[in-house]
Amino acid sequence: MIRSVFGDDADNLLELYFHWYNIIHELGHTLMALNSPSRQSDVDEEQLVNDFAVAYWSIYGAKEKWRRFQEKIPEIFLRYRGPEIAPGDYLDYYRQKWNESATFSFHVYGWFQFQCVLESLRKKEPLSSVINRIGVANPIPQPAKTLTYPLGLDAPTMIVKDALDILSAWGMKVPKSVSVTFVDNPETHMSCWTY
Repeated sequence: MIRSVFGDDADNLLELYFHWYNIIHELGHTLMALNSPSRQSDVDEEQLVNDFAVAYWSIYGAKEKWRRFQEKIPEIFLRYRGPEIAPGDYLDYYRQKWNESATFSFHVYGWFQFQCVLESLRKKEPLSSVINRIGVANPIPQPAKTLTYPLGLDAPTMIVKDALDILSAWGMKVPKSVSVTFVDNPETHMSCWTY
């Protein structure tokens, strides 16, 4: 499944997407739970946490990784088989279909996620604005810096640790600790938390 959409360089692109970019996306769900006075619909939250991940990596991502990510996402998106809907209607479509089991198949859900990422890349919303939309009234902007991580299974834990420190300085409530667990199922990428 992964090779059908990630192409010839699937191993490296899987690392770049799931073990680099998507770690901040998933952390965004946890931060929503801690910082949002009220939760949005699942569909709107998915778009918001993609806005968050794109805004975060645009400030803190290593330039070569960030450039490669932006270059490859449109190519990967074109390989997904998604619904035939008018451009720009994807949020409305998924709001209607969210509770249907077919929505969560590899291709249909992947198409939705990559559409959200493309929209986030297009918008280029500043991190302070996204943090505000998550629920932090007065974010405290922090200086940009380049965080470099080797791609691989050690990176996600390092990414989460650094992000918690950085986002706490921005004024976000962050969990005391987060653990990263790897699963073999490519359809399972999620954030779980306890209070």
